[in-house]
Amino acid sequence: MSKISSIDSVYTQGLIPLKSEQYNQKFIEIFQNYTGLNQPTLEQLNSSIDRCKEHLPYRENRIYLQIREQELLETSTGYLLYGSEYLHMLANEIKPYSCSYQNYLKNHGIATIFNAHVPIEHMTNFDSLLLDFMCIVQRQQTDEDFPHDLSIHTTHHIKPTQIFGYYHPDTRYLIDYHQP
Repeated sequence: MSKISSIDSVYTQGLIPLKSEQYNQKFIEIFQNYTGLNQPTLEQLNSSIDRCKEHLPYRENRIYLQIREQELLETSTGYLLYGSEYLHMLANEIKPYSCSYQNYLKNHGIATIFNAHVPIEHMTNFDSLLLDFMCIVQRQQTDEDFPHDLSIHTTHHIKPTQIFGYYHPDTRYLIDYHQP
């Protein structure tokens, strides 16, 4: 589901919808500790944030979820390798050396898959209809035929009591679709 610095924060705060100001600050903190060649300046980091603002309406106040664990491990590996899609987008916008910054982000945090209970009423109408449709389709197909991408989003906070497990997948075997 993401990359985290500490499991403790998830079990005290839960999973919280994206707040861009918090992630912008986290982004700056992560990259101000970058010690490689071409350390980005605060000006470059803020410029990266400014270039990504147009994409915020699609991410702000949302948690994106993947229903099928297999999808995360096989084709949506970027979430496990880089963490937040928003942080990954910001890292790619640092000019002019985004590739090395992308690799730096890849080594920050621990890949983690959470198992959580998300009430149907916390899904958008579209997502709950999509989930209903996929359940009907699954009954008629084998697992190999089942559509892989079954991702949904919620704008609701996932409370610590709704999280009933997690594990850290071995990222050495994940394909990085974001590398050339």
